[in-house]
Amino acid sequence: MKTNYGYNVVFNDSECGNNQGFSIPKQNAIDYCLKGIEDLKNGLNIGSYFDSYRGGMVSVVCNRTGRYVWDKEIPEQGLNELNDYANYLYKLI
Repeated sequence: MKTNYGYNVVFNDSECGNNQGFSIPKQNAIDYCLKGIEDLKNGLNIGSYFDSYRGGMVSVVCNRTGRYVWDKEIPEQGLNELNDYANYLYKLI
């Protein structure tokens, strides 16, 4: 029998942490994290926890046990920002 305890999404960096207060299936929590990171890379999610915790970690935590079951680093810069910076540097040359 497969048991679904409910999972939460937690954001951490060297200074602080926050959680979303979710109680959702583990795969839904992972998908939420992956989509949030991908959106941030593409210049979306500005002002979100993903934006606030750049360079930190986003994790999926089991609500019942408190165990971290998945985590990923949130990139410090998105693709659009890197492209804008590269274009800026190119114009200086």
